[in-house]
Amino acid sequence: ARNSMQIGVPAGNPAAVTSIDDFTNTDLFLGACIEGVPCGDAALDVFAAASIEAALDTTEPDVGALVTKLAAGELDAGIVYRSDVVSSGEIDGIELPTDSNVVVVYPIAQLQDARDSSLAVDFIAFVLSGKGQSILAEAGFASIDGAS
Repeated sequence: ARNSMQIGVPAGNPAAVTSIDDFTNTDLFLGACIEGVPCGDAALDVFAAASIEAALDTTEPDVGALVTKLAAGELDAGIVYRSDVVSSGEIDGIELPTDSNVVVVYPIAQLQDARDSSLAVDFIAFVLSGKGQSILAEAGFASIDGAS
C-alpha cells in the first residue's frame, strides 16, 4: 500500500487554510510530529520540497496526538497522513501538490522463518487481492499501483 501526506484541519476548516504556504503564517496555530518519527520526518520533507520554513507552534510525539489536537480545534492545521484524515472522521484534509508531497510505501513480504508460511502466503494474497486493496482504499491508502 501507499500513503501520502495531507494538511489536516479541524472539521469545516475554521481558519480557512488553503495550502502549504499557510505554514509560514505566524498567526495560525500549526503542528507536525517531532523529528525522528515517521510522520515528523515526512513533514520535514514536505516543508523542504515546498521550500518553506514552517512556523510550527507544536511538535507532537505521534500522528495520533496531532490528529487529536486538530479534532479538538487546538490547532488550525497540521501535516498528517491521508489515511489519518480518512480514518479520523473528525478532521478534514487538504491535498498537497504532488511536487511537495511525500509518498510512503508499505512493503509486504513473507518472513523466511515464518511459523506458518501457508498462512503468510494467504495473507499476502488477500492484501494484494481486489478486496484487500479495496479495504486499504477505504482506509485512505492508495493501491499498490498508485491509484486511490
